[in-house]
Amino acid sequence: MTYKEIFKELEEYRKMDLKYEDGKIFSSMCTKPLPITKKIVELFLETNLGDPGLFRGTAILEKKAI
Repeated sequence: MTYKEIFKELEEYRKMDLKYEDGKIFSSMCTKPLPITKKIVELFLETNLGDPGLFRGTAILEKKAI
């Protein structure tokens, strides 16, 4: 599949989901992520805590957070 085809299909599935902006979600264990959260996720998207030898800083941050 091409990149365009993949995202077209994914977008069709996403359209089936309710969205927080629509005001139809009364309660959920998830909430819309804050903009800072999206930036943090993007920053660490390519890290893997299962391999602390390669991702030393991320492993240190995990220990600090815990």
